[in-house]
Amino acid sequence: MSDSFLESPLLFAYELSETGEKSLLDGDALENALAEKRPIWVHLQATHPDAKGWLQDHMAHEDSIAWRSLLRAKTRPHAEVLGRGLLVVLRGANLNPQSNRADMVSLRIWIEASMVITLERRPVKAIRDMANHLENATGPKSILAFLPFLVDGVLNNLEPVLTALDAETNHMETHLLDINSSTDMAKVPDLRKQTLLFRRNLASERDALKTLLQLDYFVVQDIKTKKALKEQLRRITHCLEDLEMMQERSQIVQDELRHRLNDRINTSNLWLSVVATVSIPLMFITGLWGMNFTHIPFSDDPNGFWWAALLALVLGVLSFALIYSLNHRQKV
Repeated sequence: MSDSFLESPLLFAYELSETGEKSLLDGDALENALAEKRPIWVHLQATHPDAKGWLQDHMAHEDSIAWRSLLRAKTRPHAEVLGRGLLVVLRGANLNPQSNRADMVSLRIWIEASMVITLERRPVKAIRDMANHLENATGPKSILAFLPFLVDGVLNNLEPVLTALDAETNHMETHLLDINSSTDMAKVPDLRKQTLLFRRNLASERDALKTLLQLDYFVVQDIKTKKALKEQLRRITHCLEDLEMMQERSQIVQDELRHRLNDRINTSNLWLSVVATVSIPLMFITGLWGMNFTHIPFSDDPNGFWWAALLALVLGVLSFALIYSLNHRQKV
């Protein structure tokens, strides 16, 4: 890739050759391919300040709504025909370093008869995989083959992430009795949150593929392409079913941990009540014998202290026995 690309929104561009030969385009070669309407793939950095200008220069005027959609900061997976092209927005696994895996990255795709434009705001591994395939002459060889190939790459990167999430859920279930610390307990709602985010994004992606399969556009009407997209829709549906099961299982784990926590709180409250109940008669006796009055019982008796201590002990034992008896009856 040329260093000059660093100064423009263009990250790389390839010609989709039927021979499968490596065909990285740069500078004049790219402009010639565009002018000759040869099938090409162009990948842009959506956050580059010149991305809007590049799209305006290379897309028809009637496609202005499309390039605005391609550059929009926030967008959900969807598919629609705009002007002379097909707009598809997908989300892929976030495999970037120090990133939240559930914060999926968006991928914007514009398909015309002789050109495919993709844009990213954050690095998308499926795009790099596609470029590597083209470098090795194993990538898509036509516009028709591009979209199924890319969606397949997105799912290939996503499925191992979901498998790891499922393994964490299994580990949480298996070691439920070992979860004691607050740190371990905090992992459960975080796991459920990740599962929910994946479900929400994949549900939108499934709906986008369903819409895509119903569109009247040459890419979708191709029998081979439609068959591949249907298989990818089945894979996404399977992922959603797995995520639903994961969410239910993590909910069970969280409910069990909440039940255990409530039991601990109830046990602690019980013992606090026992201590308080036993202490009340003791404090009454010590307060009674501590008053500055004459004629305090046993005040003139040389064994008065022991009588008071014995009375306090008896009252304490009786209080404890009463509480124990009441608690035992509730359990029965």
